[in-house]
Amino acid sequence: MAPKRGAKRKKTVLQNAQGDLNGDANHDLSPPDRETWPGWVEMESEPAFFNAMLKDMGVRGVKVHEVYSLEDNELAVLPQPVHALIFLFRYRETEKSDNEPGTCPKHVWFANQTPDFACATFALLNIINNIPGLHLGEQLSKFKEFTQDMDPLSRGDAIDTFDFVRRIHNSFARESDLLQADMHLKAKADRPRQDPDKGAAEADAEDEVGFHFVAYMPIQGHVWMLDGLDRFPLDMGSFSENDGGSWMNVAQPALMGRMAQYAASEIQFNLMAIVHDPVMIQREELAINMQALQIIDKKLDCLQANWRAIDGAGTPSKITIDSALDLGVTAADVQAAKVKKDILDVIENDADISKLIKLRKDMIRNQASVRAAVYDSLSSARSDDEKVRHRRHDYETFVRSWLNALAEQGILSTLLEDP
Repeated sequence: MAPKRGAKRKKTVLQNAQGDLNGDANHDLSPPDRETWPGWVEMESEPAFFNAMLKDMGVRGVKVHEVYSLEDNELAVLPQPVHALIFLFRYRETEKSDNEPGTCPKHVWFANQTPDFACATFALLNIINNIPGLHLGEQLSKFKEFTQDMDPLSRGDAIDTFDFVRRIHNSFARESDLLQADMHLKAKADRPRQDPDKGAAEADAEDEVGFHFVAYMPIQGHVWMLDGLDRFPLDMGSFSENDGGSWMNVAQPALMGRMAQYAASEIQFNLMAIVHDPVMIQREELAINMQALQIIDKKLDCLQANWRAIDGAGTPSKITIDSALDLGVTAADVQAAKVKKDILDVIENDADISKLIKLRKDMIRNQASVRAAVYDSLSSARSDDEKVRHRRHDYETFVRSWLNALAEQGILSTLLEDP
């Protein structure tokens, strides 16, 4: 699969750098303020950025993973369940679907992408608003309720004016991204006044280098393609989990066909998955394990006061039964955990101390494994946070100030002239 890190529309070369240094008229082309700028910038297909957006929006319980192949063995290693797939591809105007339904079903939340460059956020919102029971956070919950009875176009307009979401989307924008987006919109607005043939050629060139995000996901027994540039969502087919079917059986052939077509044409694309956040399950498993150990210990206390002196009944230093705050598991989480009935039955009905100690040792081994899994998940999250921190840091202002300082000292021209 062709790598798509940092895929962007073809950039118009800005000539304001020399203006900054020489003080000419281009110096007035100052970058907009990301907090108040009303536009959108194109997002890179980096899962860490998508995860940061979801976190900042208040969404909990899902995570974005890169998908390198749609082969069964590759999909099997993804955290389950897989809620949706996000397909990024080079978009052309001719790829608009001709087989669109005439309406948007009420049970499908779908928004048309009305602003340019916002396809990443529109794909995310079209997905998370269709995942049953997902924690959306206060802002998105209110927004979903507010837009529930709207048509797709009105929802798109509502997103375009939703400052909370737009600021999060644009938090990854560099100053040059904002300026280039402004220039694109200005050129688009000026296009009707240009020579028709020239304007059409430029529009075609722009279309050839555009990238777009499209979502595929199951909703009430059907797989839907949610493309914000289509008027309505597209029903790709039905499936039945009761018969052992999977929504992937519908999505895989459609996506693999598109990927093969694009690969043959040397068109770049990539794929990401929205999955259940594994750390949520791992923390729950850890809390259940601790609760089970507490119950076993209480039972052993009732059977024999000095059972801890028995060989093999000790507790390793890294094993805890009340909480694991370093891994995000509180005492309240442990108390609320529900131990499986078969484990409870063994503990309650077995008075054999040796068997209970063996069960306890098994639980301790299991806790060590779960702890390692939680630690790995948190390490991955920290790595994502580091990528996001570097991406959001304003390096351009520092570099420009440094170059201006060199120019004021007369050093820059000397450096540029050196062979």
